[in-house]
Formats: sequence, C-alpha cells, structure tokens
Amino acid sequence: MLGVLRIGRFGPLTIYLNYTWLIASVLILWWVALLWGPDSFPGWSGVYYWLMAAVALLYLFSVIAHEMVHAVVARTGTRNLSLYPFGSALPFRLQQLDPGRGQLAAIAGLVFNLVLGLLLLLASALINQTTGMQGGLKATFWALGFLNVAPGVVNIIPGIPFDGGWVLSAASTWFSGDRESGLARARAIGQVASLILVLAGLFRGLTSDAWLQALGLVLIGWAAREAGAMGRQRGLLRGAFAQLSARDFMDSARAGDIVQADATVAEMVKAHPHYPPDLPLPVLDAAHKLVGITTLAAADQLLQGTWPTTPVRTLVTPISQVRAVSPDAPLTEALDLVQQRQGTPDSETPIPVVEDGRLVGSINLARLSAFENIGQAFGMEEASKTAASPQGFFRSLGALLPAIIIVALMAILGNLALHTDPVKLKNAGAGVGEQISFSNLVPTKGSIVGTDQANQVSAQVVAASPITTVTLKLDGNPLEGKLSGASPLTQTITASLGGLPQGIHTVSIKAETEAGTSDTAQWQFRVSTRGGGGGTSAGGSSPIPRTLEIVRYIPELDAHILADSTNVPLGVRITSQQPPGSARMVFDGQELEAKIAPVEGLDNYYSIKASARLVGAGSHQVRVDMDSGEGGVYSSQWVFSALKPDANNAYFKETDHFVAQPFLKYWQDNGGLAIFGYPISDRIQEKAQGTDEAYTAQYFERARFELHPATADQVILGRLSALLQKAEPPAAPIPGAQFFKETGHNVSGPFLDFWNSNGGLALFGYPIT
Repeated sequence: MLGVLRIGRFGPLTIYLNYTWLIASVLILWWVALLWGPDSFPGWSGVYYWLMAAVALLYLFSVIAHEMVHAVVARTGTRNLSLYPFGSALPFRLQQLDPGRGQLAAIAGLVFNLVLGLLLLLASALINQTTGMQGGLKATFWALGFLNVAPGVVNIIPGIPFDGGWVLSAASTWFSGDRESGLARARAIGQVASLILVLAGLFRGLTSDAWLQALGLVLIGWAAREAGAMGRQRGLLRGAFAQLSARDFMDSARAGDIVQADATVAEMVKAHPHYPPDLPLPVLDAAHKLVGITTLAAADQLLQGTWPTTPVRTLVTPISQVRAVSPDAPLTEALDLVQQRQGTPDSETPIPVVEDGRLVGSINLARLSAFENIGQAFGMEEASKTAASPQGFFRSLGALLPAIIIVALMAILGNLALHTDPVKLKNAGAGVGEQISFSNLVPTKGSIVGTDQANQVSAQVVAASPITTVTLKLDGNPLEGKLSGASPLTQTITASLGGLPQGIHTVSIKAETEAGTSDTAQWQFRVSTRGGGGGTSAGGSSPIPRTLEIVRYIPELDAHILADSTNVPLGVRITSQQPPGSARMVFDGQELEAKIAPVEGLDNYYSIKASARLVGAGSHQVRVDMDSGEGGVYSSQWVFSALKPDANNAYFKETDHFVAQPFLKYWQDNGGLAIFGYPISDRIQEKAQGTDEAYTAQYFERARFELHPATADQVILGRLSALLQKAEPPAAPIPGAQFFKETGHNVSGPFLDFWNSNGGLALFGYPIT
C-alpha cells in the first residue's frame, strides 16, 4: 500500500503504519531525549536519555490497544487498520453499526487512552527517586502517560477521523435517523479541525521558538487530513462495491455436478473427471438435501488406494460451517469473506454461493483480484498471498523502507548523543538560550575607564545547578579570582588588577557546574587617560571619535526583553557635529533597513533606527556601521537578551521590564508592588559617588536595588532620599513619637505605623527630616 508499512496481525486486526508515524517517531525521540529528559533528570548520561526515548516509542502499542478496544466493543470482527499518531481512520464498518454501539465503540477507545495516560502519570508521581532504575521507570511512565493523555484530548475533537467525530456521527444518526448527513457533518468538522491544527502549528512556528510543539500540531493536523481523506475514499469505494452483487461474478453450478454423501471417494472422482479440483461440489443426503460441500482437491489428501472404501461424507465441510454468500449479497460481503478466510485451509478456494439450501454457484478468486487491488490501494483489503517472485521481493523491500529509515535515524541521533553534551543539544534544539548566564560585568562591556580606575575585574555567574569553578583571563593571561556568594547557584568572581596600559583589553570568563555544563563569555573595555566618558565599539573596534559618539543603545547594552516579541525597535542615539552620511544595521547576522533621523528638541543628536520582526529567547547581537559624514566608517555592536518568564525571571508588562534573581526574591520577600512598585529600568552598572566603586543597580518606582562586589548576591537598597533631600538639623524628642538619636529626628502617627509594619530600618533607613 502507498505510504504504509504492514507490521503484523494483532487479534482480529491487521495493522498498517501510515508514513506520518515516521515523523512522529522522530519528534518523540527528540522531545524525550533532548528536551524533556535533560530538563526533568539533569546529570544523566546522554545514552540513558536516548534509551528512555526508545522506550517511549512503546506508545505505538498503546495506540494498537486503543484500536483493539474499538474492535472488541464494536464487534466488527476481522479488519485492516492504517494507524496514524492519534489512532486510525476508524474503519468503514463502524459506520454500519447500530448508532448506540457506534457511540459506545468510539467513546471506549477515547476513554482507554485517557485512563491509561492518567494511570501512568500517577505511577510516575508515586515514584520518588529520580536516579537509577526507579528514576528510569519514573521518566518512562511520565513520557508514556503524557503521550496517551495528549492524543486522548485531541481525539475529543468532534470531527472525523477523531473519536469525537464518530461519537457525533452516531449521535446525529440516533436523533435524525439519517446516517449520511451525520457522517457528512462530522467529516466537514474534521476537515476544518485539521486545517486549524496545521495553521496553529504554522503560527506557533512563526511567532515563537517552540518548534517541536509547532511540528507536533502540524503533524497531527496533517495526519488527520490524510486519515479523513482515506475515510472518504473508503466510503466512496465501499458504496460503489455495494452496488454489485455476488450473482454478477459467480460461475453458476450445473445441475449434474452433485455428489451423494454415501458414495465413495472413488465414485466421486470417476463421476467428475474434468471438474476443477478447487471448485466446490454440493454433497446431498438420501433425501437430496444439501448437507455440505467438498472438492476433488480434498481427495488428493488421501492415498488413492483408500478411495474405494472411503465415503465422501468424511471429506465434507458441513453446510453449517461453510463460509458462503448469497447470490444477492453485495460484492463487499464477498471481499470481506476473502479477508476473513486468510490463513485458513480454504483461503485459496472459490467462494460458494448458496441460496435456499442449494449451491447455486461459486466465485473464482481471480475474478475478485481487480477489486482487491483497488481495495488495497485505498487500505480496504489485505493482499492475497501470491507466488514468490523478484518483483514481490522488491515490493516487500520497499515496504520496509520506512522502518529502515526510522532505525537509521535512531542510530544516527543515538551516535550523536554519545559524542555530544545532551544539555547543549537540548539548548540548540529548543532555542531557550544558555543555562549559565554572566552579568554584573565590571568594567562593563564597551566602557572607557581611566588608568586610575582599572583596578578590578568582576562578574556574576548564575546557573541551574551548583557552580563548581569559575576562571578569569585578561588578554589571555589567567587572573587569580576569588568566588563569593551565599547561594551555590549564584556566585561572583572578583580579581584585582595592576596598572593597565591604555588601549582595548579583553576579559574571558569560563564557568562549570556540578551537572557537567560549562560555558564561556568575553567582553572588552578600554583604558584611557580620559576615562569614564565617550564611547567605543563594544565589539572591540577602534574607539569612536569625539565627532561621532554613541550616547544610547536601544535596547540598552545587556538589557532583557520579553522573548517572542514582535517588531522590536532597535537602534542607537548618537551625538555628532553633523548627521551621519549613511548607516547599516545587522541583527543576528541579518541586515535590517536602518533609518537616520534627527532627535527632536536636541541639537547635534541623531537616531539610527530599525525593527526586528521577531526576537526569540536567547542572546542577540546588534551591530551598526555608521559613516561619520567625514569619510570614515565606524562600527559598534552590543548584545541584549530575550527571556521567558520563569522562577528566576519575572516580567512586568506594565513597564516592559524583567526582574531577575536575586533582585526578584528581595522584591517578593519585602513587600513587592505595594512597597517598591514596578521596575522602571533594566539592570544597569553605576558608580558610587565619591568612591567610583562599580555596582549593579535596578530602579523601581519607589526604590533602587543594589548589588555590590563586597556583598556578593546580598541585595541592599540605595539611599535615594539622601540624594534628593538634604538632612535637616537634629530636633528635640517629641512626646508620643519615636525619637531616633542616630539622626536626631522623630517619627509618629501613621508614618511610624507604616515604617514599623513594612520593614522598618532595613527598608527605609533613619529619618533625615
């Protein structure tokens, strides 16, 4: 059959796999081995993820069991099934069932998947271990449970070929009595549902980096479309076959071609010297009543010397056991009988045609071969056994090709897993960015520091598992760094520097975790006698001259935006004595259309803007090449990240900013929105007034969070009021108020209640007025 592979017979069912199973198998392998497995069971060897993925393909047997449930409840007997990832295009015989039984049969398969899936998920939840044999069982149960529940939910869709469609069709037949209208209605809904699934997958794939989910939706929609088309073809073909009767194809029996039950085998053979060996002969008793059927070929099974003494009745198939059709039976009934007789001794003999207790003819199987071939092309009938031939061998080999491809893909991907870090593979497939992140860089990327300020290098490292080692290098030379931080998942490395020469310097950092994950990053800064001002190419090009200076990046350098955002504005703001002659902007290697415009209200300020259509999760790089207008071309590049909200990153759509750990925990633990308000900036690098100490800050509507090298991941609050309001001279204590001798001021009434109830000294400090 086109697009299918026969895998064998299970009870009354002959199972064929549609080609969509090839795609589904690859997706299941990728999902379990590269995405869900490493996420749920970090630290395992790549081999175990792939073994677990191979076990997950046992899902096929649950789909076969699902169809067995349909067959048992429907009592439809022997039939062929072409399986799709969600089940089969329910066979045509279900259409002919009583509506009540049809509903029951369709619901039974659906309920089976849901119940089996929920039981497997429950079994997984009851296993506490995540390592060893128990961990493997936990993982396998969960994967198989999910793979059963998901198709079970999809099968609720009330359109053919889904189970919900057959329920709707049977219910419509029950209430209206019109079977064809019910089928047409359910098939129409199925076509629309298939289209919606494909379009949903397409939309998901174009607007996000969740490519596996997108492919899964497209696959289910496409498979449903294929199954629906096959169902319609079967219905049309079945209807055409039903218009022909067995009488149209039978060879009529001749009146003299009969055998008496009391006659001997020798007499039977002698009386019918030219009768075809496989053609049925009616056997009559003394009252000329048909008692059974035999053939001359049956005599060949006996020794010829026994023929004169062996009665014919010993070779008779009783009429009650004869598999026959009536002359007016539709051709489909004869085709069904051919299928049912396969594997039995009479599978190659003509089909008897019996009417009113008389053998009136027989149907030669050769006359049905053309119709069988049509049925096979549409998945209706199983092929009859044929003599071995080279052509048959190559056809069998071609049928095995999908299985060979599946095995080859498993071998290739498995070999890849043995030589590749599964966590890296997971990140590459899912597009979710790095598991190890570097932030709070000192000096910051692209900054210019004075020769007297280049005395320290530091960076914060955040990982999903405990950090074991972090190393720093400056211009390729190792630095002696010191790690600090209360959490093993968040560490700050600091190294002291001697005097650095003027020019551009490169810092490299490498971090490793207990799970075996490692990652690296590097950034550059410039040492200048003019330190702290101007701009330079963040990517390490020559410094931008004073005639063309970048004053702002959009998004800001190392900013965080929401992943999967569309039409994201990109750009730089520059100050220059004359407008740039031209500009070119490149986003992740793709050139964008850049526009130059003066900044309204500001002399000698210009913006260079572009827009990114879609920004997926991960780190992104933007480069802008500018013609200064004086014949020189200058470049600058910067990076920003797109994040998805999770336990370590909260997104606030009200102000379009992220808050990451440890700022997020501090915000949540100390009053949150009521006390601090929404974030109004990303993380930025600042310098303390008077000391030039570099620290990381993030501004909120009512606070500034700070991380200092000396406090590692311990968040402190900035003294904003001390910057905005000069401290007043001390006052005398006031009765009924709380007096703070440290600053000489009183707090009373509602202010004192609020101060005491919402964090007191740690959050608000001492009163200064």
